[in-house]
Amino acid sequence: MRSQAKPNLELKSDVLTESIFRWEDMNVLLLCSISQDPSTISMNASKHLSLLVGINHSYSHIYLAEAN
Repeated sequence: MRSQAKPNLELKSDVLTESIFRWEDMNVLLLCSISQDPSTISMNASKHLSLLVGINHSYSHIYLAEAN
């Protein structure tokens, strides 16, 4: 039983690792994109809020895009 569990755990670990890398890449691309957005560059808080709310509605589990 133990010999069967190890390959299964390794596979799950690989899948989790790949998922984390994709999540990180998506966040970096999104943050790079919004850093060039005129709403972000303007430093106008009301424009930031609408941008962050839109991001939160479009993407689940976004890091650093809370608009509270």
